[in-house]
Amino acid sequence: WLSALFGRRRRSHPCGKRTWLAYGVSIASSWGTPCSPCSTGIVCNQESLVLFNGEVLVAGLGSIGERHVRNLQALGQTNVTVLRRAERPARTLEAGSFRTVTSADEAFARTPSAVIIATPSATHVPLLTQAIDAGIPAMVEVPAATSIDSLGDAAARAHANDVPVLVAHNLRFHPCLQQVH
Repeated sequence: WLSALFGRRRRSHPCGKRTWLAYGVSIASSWGTPCSPCSTGIVCNQESLVLFNGEVLVAGLGSIGERHVRNLQALGQTNVTVLRRAERPARTLEAGSFRTVTSADEAFARTPSAVIIATPSATHVPLLTQAIDAGIPAMVEVPAATSIDSLGDAAARAHANDVPVLVAHNLRFHPCLQQVH
């Protein structure tokens, strides 16, 4: 899933398409349509070994939020901020291995490079909208929204602002589930 979480830096190609640099992968920003090779030989989706130089915001520190923080740290991402309701020790993470903030305004004022939303479902759309309005690529855990209307509004806003949004659905790609499907 990390290869699909978009980086903040864009790379423009002579063909006119833009890509977002991600964890080791460039992904076309035209909603999943891969770019064909440019006349200069620059190819979208080529391996690039890019890890975020900026900060990654993880909203929520339940079991899934902690897993995201662990995965980011395992990949060498040291600049991680966690948004949570109160400053308390994490259950399974080493104290001091990430920064904690307790307000969304404070979290987004830090201008993170990417946002992972792993909070209770009712807070997904407000946090996602705040990320989109700030131009910050986001990954949101399922369910992305608690209503179709709010999800449609967020999707339209992301598309209009050219901000990549990924809905986490990683079990869909689990080998056992693929075999059953």
